[in-house]
Amino acid sequence: MEDVLDFDINKSLKYYLSEPGTVPTPEADGTLIDCENDPDALNDALLNGVVDPIVDSIAENPDNLARKSTFDSLQFILKSASLLQVTTLSKVFDLIISGFSSEADVINEENGTEDQDTVCQYKRLLEMYGFLLQWCISAVECKAAERPPVTAPPRGRGAGKGSKAKTNGAEGSWDSTTQLQSALETMCK
Repeated sequence: MEDVLDFDINKSLKYYLSEPGTVPTPEADGTLIDCENDPDALNDALLNGVVDPIVDSIAENPDNLARKSTFDSLQFILKSASLLQVTTLSKVFDLIISGFSSEADVINEENGTEDQDTVCQYKRLLEMYGFLLQWCISAVECKAAERPPVTAPPRGRGAGKGSKAKTNGAEGSWDSTTQLQSALETMCK
């Protein structure tokens, strides 16, 4: 595995709670770092090019979150959450929930382990996932608060086939409730 992050939950929380934008992300993907001074350059295509390999890596092994480049890239993306499209934020949220769930499943299967190194590794990974999940929940709640509530299309006369009540795809009908519920269920594992 490439360089493993020496994660300190207290240090990370100190940065995050004082000002999330100050969280250092020196090992983030180069394309993200190039956008640090030009946030408008953070578009879906660029972000998907960074997030998709991370999704594949964590799907292969949830422990891959501990890679410096992976963790810093996710932190960089979360620092920019207010600029993200909901589809990208939703993808990152799903990634973190899925990785956290997989790691919790592995830990539950090996619950009786006495090896202190293994216990410390599990603890560190759970802290990393928990930290990112907390940040992502906060970002999703802020994004959901920006959006008008999703309402049912009007019924009755004029709301038939020719009505223009359609939304603009996932962007217009995004509802974070299911993802937030899934996050809470995952934390209960």
